[in-house]
Amino acid sequence: MTTVAGDDPSRDHRGHGSRLVIGVTGHRDIAVDDERLRTTVVRELERLQRAAPDRRAVVLSCLAEGADRLVARLAIDHLDAELVAVLPMPPREYRRDFRSAASRRDFDALLEAASRRVTVDDLDVRVEESHEGQRARRYALAGAWLVERSNVLVAIWDGKPARGVGGTAQIVRWMISGTIPRRYSPRALGDGPPSSPAPGRVLHIDPGTYQVAYLGGAPD
Repeated sequence: MTTVAGDDPSRDHRGHGSRLVIGVTGHRDIAVDDERLRTTVVRELERLQRAAPDRRAVVLSCLAEGADRLVARLAIDHLDAELVAVLPMPPREYRRDFRSAASRRDFDALLEAASRRVTVDDLDVRVEESHEGQRARRYALAGAWLVERSNVLVAIWDGKPARGVGGTAQIVRWMISGTIPRRYSPRALGDGPPSSPAPGRVLHIDPGTYQVAYLGGAPD
């Protein structure tokens, strides 16, 4: 299924009820089969759900390798979460970013499991830059889209500064501050209803130390 860019993932397909919207960002090169990391992620996802027992979880993920897919799968398996795929580019082009045939099959399976999807090409935003700059801006726009719609952002991240546009540290900073530069904000550029910027909550999990920190407030 395809969602129009302005759809509100916090509400069901009839526009009723409230959802717990969990965005995902993080490194691609994490060990997704690390049992201690997986246990930590599941524990904290379940903690978020317990703090909002009447709200079905919806996970917003760009489905990149690593953190994006790990959190998406664990949220589906342990919270019965709905998956919304937020793609920086059309699937055929996006697959070129994945390293192996197995990774591309994994992406396809998750994309098929998604109840809704949105790509940057669906947004009313013109991306006119060099090829390299264009791809970076697409990642930034996709990250901004999920930041603007998430109740909490799960960041599997080493805590180091951003190494480029659209990186994990940048997405975390946008969520914590509630401020996204206009050129990267789909809502500021005309997609979806305008909203007043507000600081958001980040669940930070360090994949090397397994330490957990809530930035912007822990769940009750």
